[in-house]
Amino acid sequence: MILLFLALIPVGLGAALQYLVCRLTMRRTGPHWKLLRLLRALPAVLTLALCAGVVWNRLRLWQSETVSPLTQLLFIPGVPGACVLLGLALGGWLFRRRWAPRVFREK
Repeated sequence: MILLFLALIPVGLGAALQYLVCRLTMRRTGPHWKLLRLLRALPAVLTLALCAGVVWNRLRLWQSETVSPLTQLLFIPGVPGACVLLGLALGGWLFRRRWAPRVFREK
């Protein structure tokens, strides 16, 4: 159950979010199509900012003398954040695999 909440759900959400963002910004016409391509980096930037905010907040509120903050910071924002980033990479890979032009070679 912990594996589901800390790893599998973030990977699935990251992959779905990145695929959706790539699909919605795939247009190559119009005056601002390059700006739409830059929006593909937005989920990764927001994920990194959210993880950094959680780390900063947890470090600021840290009061325990017995437990190292490093282990606590790696467990909660670290593992789900890394899984979301992995899901974002997976979603981008799935998008490119699905929508990239295919070349067939005749033998």
